[in-house]
Amino acid sequence: MRGFALLKGTAFEWDGTAFRVERMQPDGDLLLERLTDGAFIPASRDRLLEDYANGRISSGSVATTLQSDTVYSRVLDDLAAPTKAETHRRWQYVQALGERCSFTFTRSCLDPLITEVAQRINDTNPPSITTLYRWYSRYRMNRDTRALIPRTDRRGLIGSHLHQTILNLLAQSIEEAYKASPKSTVQSVYVRILAKIDAENRHRMPGDRLKCPSRRTVYRLVSRMNVYDHVTLREGKPSAEKRLRLNKPGTTTADILERVEMDHTPLDLFLIDEKTWLPLGRPWRWITIAGCYWGTTSAMVIRPQQQ
Repeated sequence: MRGFALLKGTAFEWDGTAFRVERMQPDGDLLLERLTDGAFIPASRDRLLEDYANGRISSGSVATTLQSDTVYSRVLDDLAAPTKAETHRRWQYVQALGERCSFTFTRSCLDPLITEVAQRINDTNPPSITTLYRWYSRYRMNRDTRALIPRTDRRGLIGSHLHQTILNLLAQSIEEAYKASPKSTVQSVYVRILAKIDAENRHRMPGDRLKCPSRRTVYRLVSRMNVYDHVTLREGKPSAEKRLRLNKPGTTTADILERVEMDHTPLDLFLIDEKTWLPLGRPWRWITIAGCYWGTTSAMVIRPQQQ
């Protein structure tokens, strides 16, 4: 396992399953992402090193870094039903191709395989050899089934005729506008990009000057930003992570009082000494709230206590 290290972004196979180091925890443990379905799994560094020494971890056939421009960054359950069906269709062909010991991307070799898979899954529009090669290469590069997801969400900017410098100036204008005020509008972004293009054109020859985009074009480009980027610019990355994080299902119980969660809240009052008139602090009288969870229902009990 030449070049293997437990660093962020490192990908490896653990008992035949591909993982990637997503985060390094403060206590030294790691948060791993399972590349087959995007699930997050905690693991201790000592256990990984022990399995590495025992030969259960290998990294020779896995790319060290995911290709963020082709791999969907969330779990497959977040996809719409048609997109998941298309991803499953592509995976049937790639999986059948990977099960063959040897093959070549020729018509005589792959036509029978494509016909066999199309009949098995009732596919009325089987892919061509070139399309299958593109799917297989993308999966082989990332070792992640999410690489087969059709990225229709990226088709807008692919056909953009704007100069790359204008796109870079637009990105800077958006970032500066939202840093100046989280309530910035597209109009403020448009004013900033006009000023940047004007400053850029002062250093260019008359025949090489940039053409200012229309206000409608700026509105369209800003609207194509994903929700995560919008929330990050307006409210910051911690807020975006909190609002758009993936939540796992809560604990389920079968009997009453099998699980009880309690919270104590001191009163929002300050006591004043009668003689010195100095503040003594908040009173040691609190409200105890106990939440009793049973199945999918919950009941809350409020009981005043004093110490």
